[in-house]
This record gives sequence, C-alpha cells and structure tokens, in this order.
Amino acid sequence: MKSFFLCSLKDLKKQKTMTKWAGPFKDELTVIFKDGAITVFSSICPHFGGEFNIDLKNLKASCCWHGYEFDLSSGKCLSFSNCSPLRFYPFLINHGDIEVFFP
Repeated sequence: MKSFFLCSLKDLKKQKTMTKWAGPFKDELTVIFKDGAITVFSSICPHFGGEFNIDLKNLKASCCWHGYEFDLSSGKCLSFSNCSPLRFYPFLINHGDIEVFFP
C-alpha cells in the first residue's frame, strides 16, 4: 500500500482544514479537524472535477463549479441522488504526522 505525508497533526489542529496535491494518488486531498475527529477526502468534485468550498460548521463541501453539496460525514451527495459520493482516504497518525494510504 502506498502512503503519503499529508500534514502534521499540530498544523492541522491550528488550521482546521488543509488541502494538498497528492501526486502518487493523482488526487488533491483535503483533511479536516472538527471536534477531535479527522477526515481525509478527495477535494475534487466527483460530478465534474471542480474544487470545493468547505463549511466546517455544517460539515459540508460545495462544488465551486455547479454547486453540488456533499455531507462530509458520509460523503453522500445532498444535491442529487444519482451523483457519486466523495472519496474518503484511510490514514494514520505516525509520530505526529498524518499519513494517507491509497487503497
């Protein structure tokens, strides 16, 4: 399994959300920290590849291109029932660093 250094836990706790291109995965990843929980997902909209605006208060992501909304807890598209869900990535915290794994 390939792993990728995404960020340090210390930096994530300060910033609450971070986005980074993960070349080995050919994907852009966003990691969020909310209420002690960490979530890592693709920040490329599954509908048509647009980028997201992240609403941490309501745990939603909305596509800048077409306005599709996604629930950041489940990945489910809230706008249309036939849209693919967000892609989540497994991760672990290793010596204070968040490492993401490509399944």
